[in-house]
Amino acid sequence: MWKSLRTFDTCITLNVAKPQLQRKEREMSSVAGWQTTTVNSADVQRLAVRGVLPHPQTNAEIPELDLSVPASFDFLGFNWHVLNAPLAVSFGGTLSPCTDAHQLAILLAQAVVNNSDAREAVVVSGGGRGIDTAAHLGALDMGGKTIAVLANPVGYGLHPYIPRRSLLERSILAHRGGFVSEYRTYVENYMERAVDRGRIITALSDMFIAIECSSNSTTVDCATRAKRQGRAVLAIDWAKFGKLHHQPKVDGFEALVSSEIGEPFPQSPVRDVTDPALREQFQERLHILPGIA
Repeated sequence: MWKSLRTFDTCITLNVAKPQLQRKEREMSSVAGWQTTTVNSADVQRLAVRGVLPHPQTNAEIPELDLSVPASFDFLGFNWHVLNAPLAVSFGGTLSPCTDAHQLAILLAQAVVNNSDAREAVVVSGGGRGIDTAAHLGALDMGGKTIAVLANPVGYGLHPYIPRRSLLERSILAHRGGFVSEYRTYVENYMERAVDRGRIITALSDMFIAIECSSNSTTVDCATRAKRQGRAVLAIDWAKFGKLHHQPKVDGFEALVSSEIGEPFPQSPVRDVTDPALREQFQERLHILPGIA
């Protein structure tokens, strides 16, 4: 069954100074048992067996997209071996999703953790608000593991605008998930990094799901990298939903499908985001993902 989520307060603080971030970094670092580990990319099975380890030059077909991951990266959490879970699904989408998109990201993340094949699974997403946060919450609500790939050092945790971010960070760690970053220095303007981290989000997963996005968004960029890395890409087809509370952005979906990057999902019409038929279609799609043995 679909499971309702006990969500956090929606109040968002819009002005966070760097000293506050530094205090939060010390707070996270003080959590007993959590330490930063440097992980060699070659030791992560998904990275080693699927052609995304560092290479001397970018893909010749699309030189503007770097598809390879760094030779090493930092992991903050219980054990970096969670990255070798048999099944991993990543999520992407807008920072300001409509109600239906936010709920769908939660429900699909829950379904990943509670997949019908009973495979150990992990959810992967970014560290921002919106769809990123919804995916993490969905996994956690089922007691699952989730990985946040960050655009700043792991010690800074999730984006400071996320409501109750300290609670969410501690929940991720308590459920044996973690934080990943290739960066060792903090920057205020992280947008370029936010684009580049997409290649790590997708490389750490078997499938990327574009929930709701615009055609010129980082999510479309992320989906493009996922496709070139050999990952499955689902693009949510909101026209297949009979009932929506609000109209999601659809130009990102249209761009992904027209360029044959994204596979439209769901394949057949459903009543709404809570329709059991949607879950059945999703479980069938998860079933055919190869994952990691």
